[in-house]
Amino acid sequence: MTPFEKLISQHPKLKFKMKPMPGGLSGLTLGDEIYINPNRSSVTQYEVLLEELAHHATTVGDITAQDTQDKVKQELYARSVAHQEAVPLDGLINCFEEQLWAVDEMAEYFNVSPKYLLEAIDNYRSKNGELFKYNGYYFDLTHGVNITKI
Repeated sequence: MTPFEKLISQHPKLKFKMKPMPGGLSGLTLGDEIYINPNRSSVTQYEVLLEELAHHATTVGDITAQDTQDKVKQELYARSVAHQEAVPLDGLINCFEEQLWAVDEMAEYFNVSPKYLLEAIDNYRSKNGELFKYNGYYFDLTHGVNITKI
């Protein structure tokens, strides 16, 4: 089972549809239906699915226009939730323990693109700062990811 299929199987009450979308859209959530554009790579589809599931769980109303501060805030919050789901801190610790340090290797470990991995790391940097402790480890996100066991 692919990570995409596994994620879908964890949400049996939702309906998932693969549909080409206009305007360069990659995904859309309408109530309990999540649409994913099949004309994207499997990695991108997984990233989009994570974000659409986060929207389903956290977003109120139609935010597609992004024309108010509240809509932008909801978009950014859902993206943050998706980043944390895709690249959890415990997963970064696993990369450290398995000596996976190259961005490409880490991205492959999480089944995301290198760009998405770096966005997830930026998300942690903005939420936790460049230096923080988590679960017995010291994280230094000043330049990339440096983890030290405490």
